[in-house]
Amino acid sequence: MTWYRIFQEPENDNYQEIDEPDFSISTIPSTNSPALNRIKDDLILQWIICPFLKKKEGLCYQVPIHTPEIQTYILNHVAGHFNTVQGIYENQKLTMIRLSELKLATQNYFQDKKENMQLSPIVNDFYMRKDLGSETKGAIDCENVEIMIREFRNLCRLEFNEMDDSLWKFFKETHLDYEGNIILVPQNWLFSDELLTSETLAYFSRFAHRMILTINKTSNHVRAVELR
Repeated sequence: MTWYRIFQEPENDNYQEIDEPDFSISTIPSTNSPALNRIKDDLILQWIICPFLKKKEGLCYQVPIHTPEIQTYILNHVAGHFNTVQGIYENQKLTMIRLSELKLATQNYFQDKKENMQLSPIVNDFYMRKDLGSETKGAIDCENVEIMIREFRNLCRLEFNEMDDSLWKFFKETHLDYEGNIILVPQNWLFSDELLTSETLAYFSRFAHRMILTINKTSNHVRAVELR
């Protein structure tokens, strides 16, 4: 039994001209000290923070703001972990919060707790896999592969007990309910049957209607995961 198929998006020739909104960016002052003890129990917070632990230059995390609840959550529980918090406004309405430069206190918290820190297996699998180094290099020749969710779940070789749906609700309230999809970039994934043991894909398969991987055919590097 196979668990994926080659997927080709049909061409869309529909073009609609859209009025360009008036953009502006300004710093959002953060007065909240980071609640470090919250990290171990907050799946969303772990998801946002973990990419910054690898200290890639110029990294930022952008959160679309469609509801007051998301805005309040980000400002009250997430923004305090970052040195730079910016609001992106369209026609003077806040539409995005951009987070960058993880605070040293948060970095040190992870460093101090790394032996005892129980990261969610979803976050650990997505961001913290061993660096593949040269295995992801080479010419870029990509194709899309759709995971057949029923077959994937039948073949998935792990006992998955994660019932925390907060991350999926976060995706819905920031992307899925408004754009119809979300595109994520996993770290150090190779396309093979080993993905049948992926905690992250097992989690997504509980909620998503469709899951599409963008694969570099030259190296088998998984460049993106699209959820619909």
